[in-house]
Amino acid sequence: MNRSRILVMSCFCICAALFSFASSATAQDDGKEKKPEQPNAVRPLVVETALPNKETVVINKIDGWTFGEAPKGSLAMLRAAGDVTAMLEVRFTPDIAKDKVDAHFTSFHTSLKQMGLKEVSSKKRKLSEVFPEGVETEYSLTSSGKPYRLVVWGVHRKEGVWFVTAFFPEKARPNHYPEFESFVQAITFK
Repeated sequence: MNRSRILVMSCFCICAALFSFASSATAQDDGKEKKPEQPNAVRPLVVETALPNKETVVINKIDGWTFGEAPKGSLAMLRAAGDVTAMLEVRFTPDIAKDKVDAHFTSFHTSLKQMGLKEVSSKKRKLSEVFPEGVETEYSLTSSGKPYRLVVWGVHRKEGVWFVTAFFPEKARPNHYPEFESFVQAITFK
């Protein structure tokens, strides 16, 4: 593994750790030890997770992406085919009252900036029919001379906070950003 790839993966792991810390996200854990992913395992087309409010979130795979092993605190993580650095992720933190949402988001975004990520844009945006309007923030970062983007869409829905993120090389933004939008739109509830 070359040095650049190690640095990019380290950056993603740090971002994942920040999600865990800043959002206090809780994984749906049945207490059983997870087996390592099998190289030839059939990958799912959908991930369904029961939520504390009796709903089930349905996270659908989108074309050109496959589900990978989700890190702790994440409901799902997808990887782009042919792009080892591109990732999509969904995180959920239950029991965040509406009056605590701004502080929750501020803490998370402050942590990213303290890590050296540069905010490129931030705007309120409704990306999906099943979620209310959220805030989309895009960051840039450079690792080993290569530019990357991290897009974070945060939204409060039914006493919980959702973060849907995309991480990809800056040069791949024209392809991966529309895929990120499609991914958010493919999330449903039942």
